[in-house]
Amino acid sequence: SNAARLVGAHASVCSTSPLLPGSPASSVVVRKLLHTSADCAAEVPLSRWDAQASSAVLPEPVASRTRHGSFVCGAQLADCGAFGISLAEAAAMDPAQRLLLERGYSALHEAGLGRSLLEGSLSGVFLGFSGFSGTEFGQLLAALPAGGSVYAATGVA
Repeated sequence: SNAARLVGAHASVCSTSPLLPGSPASSVVVRKLLHTSADCAAEVPLSRWDAQASSAVLPEPVASRTRHGSFVCGAQLADCGAFGISLAEAAAMDPAQRLLLERGYSALHEAGLGRSLLEGSLSGVFLGFSGFSGTEFGQLLAALPAGGSVYAATGVA
């Protein structure tokens, strides 16, 4: 049985694929950021929102919090075609889902673990994810044309 095979077995981490705000997708860069206790927060890019314009109409305690943030670089550039996801489906997907697919694939690829090695193996995938909640993405999606798509329900799951 599988349980009998596990007695005395050891677990190991074969690979990771971390991604922090403001950094390129590289384990080396992420390790360096963690070792130096670097702050990944930066001024909000104009492509996100005009922080100066929104700060002008907000009271100061709130305005100071809208000028800086921690943003993952290129989250909108995921290669959905590599995962068999159509453009229509991708338009309704939470960017976190696309990042999860890419980072998961990257971790397996870095470890040299292909489908043939993993099928039927006693392997586990463990994820840590923090950030934008699906509820907020669902509200944003509802205001867009993609919000009426047949994929909108799974896009925020």
